[in-house]
Amino acid sequence: MPNTRQGAGGIYDPPAALPTRPDTDTQSPDSGEDGANSADAIAFVYVPTRPYRRAERGQTQHVRFELRQLDDGSPGLAVFTAKERLVAELGIHQPYVRIAALDLLVQVAGAKVRVVIDPELRQGVPRWTEANLQAWRENDDD
Repeated sequence: MPNTRQGAGGIYDPPAALPTRPDTDTQSPDSGEDGANSADAIAFVYVPTRPYRRAERGQTQHVRFELRQLDDGSPGLAVFTAKERLVAELGIHQPYVRIAALDLLVQVAGAKVRVVIDPELRQGVPRWTEANLQAWRENDDD
């Protein structure tokens, strides 16, 4: 059995693949000098995932979201509005995907899972470490 782990609540496989997104936003030709244009603004969020191998350019990026156990014991999808918040709660080795908020809503619409924005997770929540990631790389069966 590969040495991988699941979030406390398990793993959620989205019903469809998530598109690969660049790590930075680009300005549209219609945006102002500061890049702001409310019609073109896209809200991005950061979502914890299982580790994944980056897809080749032009290929669909498949990821699996990590669910976390909420205070009431039910599984929930932690969603962070800033990368720094995700790192503060889950550590620097946590795999994640940066996705447009609307795309995320489409992905989880039929999942019947609670989505929690910027949660403060309990102390002792499982975290990915460099050793966990190395073991996953060596034993990846996805």
